[in-house]
Amino acid sequence: MKWLLILTLEHYIHTVPDFTKEVACENAGKKWESRVDSHHREWASWTCVQRQNPESDATN
Repeated sequence: MKWLLILTLEHYIHTVPDFTKEVACENAGKKWESRVDSHHREWASWTCVQRQNPESDATN
């Protein structure tokens, strides 16, 4: 279930031009502060971290 949520969010992120143009996920999150509510920012940040560090979730 967790991976289904991640994949769904990744699709959502990658369909938005501002996110695909931004290299650093945290910078993209800052740019989105006025347009995305805190719940979406939290998930977007978490997904970006997981994508940058895929082995970090393997230990859980």
